[in-house]
Amino acid sequence: MYIANKPAKFVHRPRLIVSRLVVGTEKTETVEDPDHPGEEKIIGYNAENALIEAIAKSMNFTIKFIPPEDEEWGYLTSDGVWTGMIGMVYREEADIALGLFTMTPERATAVDFTDHVSINYARILAARGSPEVTLWGFLQPLTTNVWIGILAALAVYMLVMVMPSCINDKTLTRPRLMRSSFHCVRVFLQQDVDEGSSWWWWERVVLGVWMLMMLVLTRSYSGNLMALLSVRLIPEPFQALEDLLEHPVQIIMVKGSAEEQAFRTARSGIKQKIWNLKKENRIMRFGIAQLEVVEAILLEGKSALISLDVYLKKIMASEFTKTGKCVFSLGNMRYIPAVEAMAGHKDSPLVPAVGHKRMVKWTRKLSYFIHLALFNAYTLYKKNTTRLMNLLEFREDICHKLLASWGKE
Repeated sequence: MYIANKPAKFVHRPRLIVSRLVVGTEKTETVEDPDHPGEEKIIGYNAENALIEAIAKSMNFTIKFIPPEDEEWGYLTSDGVWTGMIGMVYREEADIALGLFTMTPERATAVDFTDHVSINYARILAARGSPEVTLWGFLQPLTTNVWIGILAALAVYMLVMVMPSCINDKTLTRPRLMRSSFHCVRVFLQQDVDEGSSWWWWERVVLGVWMLMMLVLTRSYSGNLMALLSVRLIPEPFQALEDLLEHPVQIIMVKGSAEEQAFRTARSGIKQKIWNLKKENRIMRFGIAQLEVVEAILLEGKSALISLDVYLKKIMASEFTKTGKCVFSLGNMRYIPAVEAMAGHKDSPLVPAVGHKRMVKWTRKLSYFIHLALFNAYTLYKKNTTRLMNLLEFREDICHKLLASWGKE
């Protein structure tokens, strides 16, 4: 299958068993299998299915999809049993597992991975709050730390203006310097100041620097305030894992996923604290095929989902397709880097054949573009729509390129 760094094709067209989970938000269709009359074939309109179909056409094999009964990606239980799709490959119930899977040292002991196809990160997804109107809205253009810094700077400048009263000079009396120091407050409140013809030069310099600072601050404040008045504030409280500890919400994880395993095996830090919330019944586990159920739970506004960015965006885009509104908030912080690939039997020649450099080059492009082509993703994420193609046309284009790569060897 893989000789001298050169990809090969099956001489006889075999039928390979592919373990595959259908994500809850993905569209599927059952049609008659043209390669096996009398049998049905599930077609999934998603990046992973298009990827394996392109590889199958290039390497001359057919596919039969079999999902794992437990609807899990796969992890090693405390009893030493592999679950999910990884378990099917490990027990040789499937030839290939199509995740794509996060490559972890633990999984690498049970299966072999192809070269990576994509890289993802785990993030937090939750429902956005309702627009709020608050009495203290005039403070929102600047953060709390900025306001504290401004008041501290004001106090320092007033102190600097008063300190020269210690000098033995009749013109530098304390009452006069106190009046001068309060000019800083007047500038801060956008009021005029008295004519300073009797001021010393250092008083003019100090007040001039303060005026310049207030000019920059005022412009920034007025611009942000205008923006806040134009668009009402919509709360997005879950930007980082620490926010989940501060709010009494249910935390949802995909069971059997590498992200869940990262929290389960954590021995310290924020991940361990999050997993300890299971003792308070604040962690719920769902299979990847149940994302539509998870989507409905998230819309209630009392829970947050931790999963890979690509699946979170599918939920966002699916809801956007249904309602025309973006009702979910995606956290800014990213966690648990996920290098993703397909999995096969240990020491199987099929794995390096599928992972050939030419194959990986085009499968990466296929995965990226088809993710954008699904569920109005280009509208929601503001991608360049001119780069998108019809899903089936693009899949055929990739197949032709994969087939042509053999002729160039």
